[in-house]
Order: sequence, then C-alpha cells, then structure tokens
Amino acid sequence: VAAVPLDITGAGFDGVWCSLRDWNRATIILPAGAWAGGTSAFTVEQASDLAGTGAKSLDFDWQQYVSLTSDVASALNAVTSATFTIGTANRCYVVDIVSDILDLTGGFHAFRGRCATPGANADLLAMLYVLRDGRFQGDAARTAIA
Repeated sequence: VAAVPLDITGAGFDGVWCSLRDWNRATIILPAGAWAGGTSAFTVEQASDLAGTGAKSLDFDWQQYVSLTSDVASALNAVTSATFTIGTANRCYVVDIVSDILDLTGGFHAFRGRCATPGANADLLAMLYVLRDGRFQGDAARTAIA
C-alpha cells in the first residue's frame, strides 16, 4: 500500500518511495470513493534513492480507469505534462510505469505517486503499487520501500 484510504479534504498526499531496481514494471492503482467535488492533480516523481534524493517529474504516457459501478474500463487516455486529474467518484484509476522510462543513466530507480489537494471537499482516495516482472526470479526479492 503506497497510501492508505484517506479523506484528502484540503490536503494532498504522497505515496511512499518505491524502488524498481529489482522489477521491470509497476502499476499504480488509485481507487477513488466518495468524491464531493474539486479535482486532484496526479503526478509521478522519480528519485535516485528511497529518501527521494534529486526528485524530479517522471513522464508517463497514459492512464486508464475502471468505473466501480459498471466494471467497464475506459479507453487508454493520453497524459500530457506527466499529470492527469482525479475528480469522479467510484473510479479506479490505473497508471503503468515501465522501469525503462526512469532516468537510469542518472542513477534514478525509485518512484512515487503524488496527489494534489482537491480543495475543501470530502474526497476519499487511496494509492496502491503492484510491482511486476521481477528481474531475478530465482532470488528472494529485496524490500522495495523504505
């Protein structure tokens, strides 16, 4: 769990830093519950360690959502400026991160999701990371979070 379900009224929140050193992909899942109003800008950052050293924006290409009331997935939605907005109740937003989009030559292997404040509204949101495609299948995985 990157961030437990929260009432993000008046405040944004950050997921924990997570390393893709031993993984090829990560899926960020953002289940939105009750949404009273406003929108929350969602971004992804990358860093060179789990303390967030040198944090900078991570450009990703798309996001998708599933309506929690109809179980129907949206088409892939292009993302511009590494940001999209969350602002509809009962949706589960999904972002796929491939480790190759990190600044690997600069030593960046960690990422985290960030949600900006939606304003003074009682909006419920959580954030989960699912790490996929382990690089060393026969070895026990190291911890990926601080």
